[in-house]
Amino acid sequence: MLKNATFFRVVGEEEVSEGAGDDLYDVVDDLYDVEFRFNKEEGGFKGIRTVKNVLALTSPVFKQQFFGSLSARKRSQEEVSTGIEVVTVEGFTFNLFKDFIELIISGNVQIITGSTDFEFLFEMLKLADMYQVQDVVELVKSRIDSASVKITLDK
Repeated sequence: MLKNATFFRVVGEEEVSEGAGDDLYDVVDDLYDVEFRFNKEEGGFKGIRTVKNVLALTSPVFKQQFFGSLSARKRSQEEVSTGIEVVTVEGFTFNLFKDFIELIISGNVQIITGSTDFEFLFEMLKLADMYQVQDVVELVKSRIDSASVKITLDK
């Protein structure tokens, strides 16, 4: 049953306030211990729930953030009651961060290798570099190089 589960999921404000969803999500919901939140322009928020340990395995920055000296901060009432640490993300879009989390957790390289959107690729490079995920940095650089060569050859 877990073979179809992923170790991240998108949530909205209504899901957080009403509780967990149903079906397969119930099986892995207890594993989620961090939620990255993005404020929506029209109010409310979107979030991405995932597992700290999985992220810490892929990034020294996540490891320091969740288990190092950066982890010692006061928890909100919501965090205490749910057991899920809330991290507000600024400077990156929800969709970019979701793709980044999916890439490092599931290994879905098609997110990068199938893209010809240079703005997306450069933003992903900036995000991967910030979190020091070298595999993603190298993958994105390679994609930018190959896409640049194709555009030059097509002209």
